[in-house]
Amino acid sequence: MKILVVSVEEKSISGLLMFFSKQNLNALKMNWRDFQELSDMQILDGGFSAIVFDRVLPSLERLVLLKEKIDCFFIVENFEEVKLFGEGLDGFVLRFYFVPLNYQLLIDDIKSITAIKEYLVFGLVELGGVNLDLNRRSLVNEEKEVILKNKEFELLLYLSKNRGKVLSRINILENVWDINSIISTNTVDVHVSKLRKTLKDNFSLERLIRTIPCSGYILG
Repeated sequence: MKILVVSVEEKSISGLLMFFSKQNLNALKMNWRDFQELSDMQILDGGFSAIVFDRVLPSLERLVLLKEKIDCFFIVENFEEVKLFGEGLDGFVLRFYFVPLNYQLLIDDIKSITAIKEYLVFGLVELGGVNLDLNRRSLVNEEKEVILKNKEFELLLYLSKNRGKVLSRINILENVWDINSIISTNTVDVHVSKLRKTLKDNFSLERLIRTIPCSGYILG
């Protein structure tokens, strides 16, 4: 994953760049003036998965173009800066982070959001010791492959797209099963149990899906 951090002052992002490095993320810094001089094609051809704008805001026209290809994240001082993008961006979800910055929250969001796009490109979801193959609808590593049943595959895919987030049984039912189906939340428990058994018996990953008491399930 290649991340570009754009800022007016290098000092303001030194801590963020250090945190990226500790997380083994490839983050490059760029001065705001240099960024403005780049053409749209130069930015799009840079191979960036995400761009973090530190207290600088690109033009509306450039942002609309970038959002088609690159995930954008904004570090801002106050809500007034957020309001500058209040119009003209219907259909876009913008992600703002207020200073003082929670580095871990920003990095977790970048990993989670960009991973979804990478899944679509490479067809594999890395789950820590095993991959979820989107084309073959299976779990696979260097030694074996296990074909998943339809709902088990869809359940694991949904959990992986929301890795690190606690998902309630109702939330899972609404997104994995037909919301109009007359089924109970016990259905989720049954399928999670089967997935855990598959992960344990074949890949020794019985703790990949964790139960959060009175809340639901979390992957990772």
